[in-house]
Amino acid sequence: MRRRSLLLLAVASALPLATLACSTEQELTGWIDQADAICRASQDAADAAPAPESPFPGEQLRRTADRSRDELGRLRALDPPIQQSSGVSEYLATLDVRIEALGNVADALDAAPTGGPPPSSESLQEYTNEAFTLATALGLTDCAGGVDFAVNTTTSTALSELGTVESTAPVPTAVGGQPEGEETTEDKLG
Repeated sequence: MRRRSLLLLAVASALPLATLACSTEQELTGWIDQADAICRASQDAADAAPAPESPFPGEQLRRTADRSRDELGRLRALDPPIQQSSGVSEYLATLDVRIEALGNVADALDAAPTGGPPPSSESLQEYTNEAFTLATALGLTDCAGGVDFAVNTTTSTALSELGTVESTAPVPTAVGGQPEGEETTEDKLG
């Protein structure tokens, strides 16, 4: 009898601790709603305050990296979802790598000779597409690959087919950064 009482006492005292430990987790739909609101606000702010003119061709990408870094910090501050926590973690890690790729391409653009061949943006394209794919799989609608530097789009910052170092802005894509009917995002020079 005493053993049974001790067992019940142990279970009863552990239950509040287990509840407290899980209280910072939320349902995936709640996390998606909060994340999409953060991404929507970040993109709206970027669209309202475009990067100022700069003599450095990589400045626009650098500014996008800063805005994406801020957005990522706010996404990481959300309580993690109970479901798909590994998918959310992978998405956030991919955004982090994309931000680094943005900085690397910005630095390469600044260092490229005027009129010379543009630097490769292949890794940036890959991370942007991967983030978009992960976001879609999670059910996100306003979040994709981070803050985009093109007006009225969200995250399709693929610098494919750069013709010159001076022209780095992609052509705006459909809502969510993904052109209708296309499996992957690839922006074209405008």
